[in-house]
Amino acid sequence: MKIILTFLFIVLFTQANPDSFTIDEIRAEGNTKTKLSVILAESFIDIGKAITQEEIQESVKRIQSLNTFSEVKSSLEKKKNGHYILIFHVKERWTSVIPFVGFASGAGARS
Repeated sequence: MKIILTFLFIVLFTQANPDSFTIDEIRAEGNTKTKLSVILAESFIDIGKAITQEEIQESVKRIQSLNTFSEVKSSLEKKKNGHYILIFHVKERWTSVIPFVGFASGAGARS
C-alpha cells in the first residue's frame, strides 16, 4: 500500500506544472499600425516553451512601456493538444499630429 501511495504521489506531482503554460502561438489583436514583430520583440516569450502567469504579466508591462498603446491585456486560448495560444489585446494610442496654427495681430510695439 505504501508503494502505491508513493507511486501516486510521484505521478501526480511530476506532471506539468498547472501554473505554467506551453505556448504554441502568439497573436495580437487591436494593432492596426504597430507590427506584430514589435510586440513580439518586447514580450521575450519563446514559442514552444512553458511560461508562467508572472512572465505573461511581465511581457504585458514591457509592451505597455513602449507607450504605443493606451491599453495592453493578455488572454490564453487552450488548444486541443493542451498547449495555448497567447493573445495580446492592445489599444493603440492616437498618434496623428495636428499642426498648431497661431495668429499674430501684426501690431508691433510702438514708441
